[in-house]
Amino acid sequence: MSRASQNNGADLESAVLGVLISAESTRDGSEALLRELGPALGGCPSAIGVRDRDGLTLHVLAEAGEAQTWPSRLEAQFAMGSNPGVDPSTGILVVPLRT
Repeated sequence: MSRASQNNGADLESAVLGVLISAESTRDGSEALLRELGPALGGCPSAIGVRDRDGLTLHVLAEAGEAQTWPSRLEAQFAMGSNPGVDPSTGILVVPLRT
């Protein structure tokens, strides 16, 4: 890994940590996190969501970029595993951060 990549990664990590520490709510933290990640995402539409207790229902907390129709339910392959993939009903790339 190059020194520039390490510095960018450290800057991003510091920004994320700062956002999480200063957030007043989960929704506020999600919105702030997307603002910080915006340059790294290159302006691509993105969202942060959480799963309901059933593990399949998805609630979008914050979104950035062009409006999208985000999945309202996760396919079992995303709910049970941690591998990213394309949601068949919306064509949206789903990237689970935690199983």
